[in-house]
Amino acid sequence: MAASIPARVVVVDTSVVINLVHVNRLDILGRLDGWEFVVPEQIVEEVSEPSQAAMLMDALIAGPLRKEPSTKTAELEIYAELRQVMGRGEAACLAMAQSGTGWLPPTSVAGFCGKENRD
Repeated sequence: MAASIPARVVVVDTSVVINLVHVNRLDILGRLDGWEFVVPEQIVEEVSEPSQAAMLMDALIAGPLRKEPSTKTAELEIYAELRQVMGRGEAACLAMAQSGTGWLPPTSVAGFCGKENRD
């Protein structure tokens, strides 16, 4: 039996969520084998339009997306620094990706070139 390959984890930003909601395709994230998609709590809070928020909640329950809390000290420090120059969602995504998780930020082209989560 072959060893399982660790999933590549992508931190998803608000714009990605809303764009997929607009075309009713959040489900597509669950169809990409070898990839896992997480959203920081701040992203869930930013999706405030009721129908979009409902679709996001459905995706979180169904599993194509997973809500991830920001709990690591390094991540919170990076977040605080980034908040000085950008919005909550963007700062949360980048802090989560930069804090040593090995996860990929939402705009990372390198993410589609084989970097794997080693956690």
